[in-house]
Amino acid sequence: QAPARSPFQRDHDRILFSGPFRRLADKTQVFPLPYDDHVHSRLTHSLEVASIGRSLGTLVGGRVLARESALTRPLDARDFGDCVAAACLAHDLGNPPFGHVGEDAIREYFERERPFWDQLTERQRLDLTTFEGNAQTFRIVTRTERPSRSGGLQLTLATLGALVKYPCSSRVASKASSHKSARKPGLFDDDIAVYAPVAEQLGLARLGEDHWQRH
Repeated sequence: QAPARSPFQRDHDRILFSGPFRRLADKTQVFPLPYDDHVHSRLTHSLEVASIGRSLGTLVGGRVLARESALTRPLDARDFGDCVAAACLAHDLGNPPFGHVGEDAIREYFERERPFWDQLTERQRLDLTTFEGNAQTFRIVTRTERPSRSGGLQLTLATLGALVKYPCSSRVASKASSHKSARKPGLFDDDIAVYAPVAEQLGLARLGEDHWQRH
């Protein structure tokens, strides 16, 4: 609760100092065939995205504050930027090695091998055969990181809302969906109960069962 840092700056720092963030250094982003031996990792990518996100968020925050004169608490344009920066910094935490190819490999493995299938519900099986790094990101920041204490990294609700690009379950998600928020699964079935109160407190409208409006 240091007065020198806003809640969103604390979110940013908790992500920056976390184990999952450091592990991004071992996950490649792309191989652009450069002239030198520098490989662009998910870590450097996330830092760059957070930098751009902070600038864009601050610009938007200034416009929002100019338009909405009756907000419930004092806010600075930089609060918007810091919130966006924190969400950007965490956006790839759940991506497996080799990025989208890694996601495909996980899906294909569970579709083909079906290990411990009889111990899973239909929804849990679907989470595995449609595995998404975005859903794993939410699980990491809210549950698996620092499991000894409740709430994972204990990020603010606004940062959690901004982080979840696809607020829906694998049962709802479809590439043919008319809602951009349901193009991919962003929440594992087991995490719906964790996200629901976040969405409620943020005032996000329900678009259907296990599906909410984006923050």
